[in-house]
Amino acid sequence: MPDSANPRASRPGGQEPVARIECRSGRRFAWLYRIDLAKPKRPMTLAKEAALDKAMAARQTCGSCGRRYFHQGRVVRPWR
Repeated sequence: MPDSANPRASRPGGQEPVARIECRSGRRFAWLYRIDLAKPKRPMTLAKEAALDKAMAARQTCGSCGRRYFHQGRVVRPWR
């Protein structure tokens, strides 16, 4: 049974969407699913974790000096 307090810790699990929420005049949308039918999220494998770390290292490394920068928190971009 998925944790209903944290819907991000679950996945649709093959069920059909029950609704669609739209914003920006329908150009952006998200499918909504029933939480009670959701399945728990699959755990990350060691291979996936290593690949993610490698990708993040490439993204956070300066191209000219080779120094890796770590960012804490969320980067907020202004609206266009």
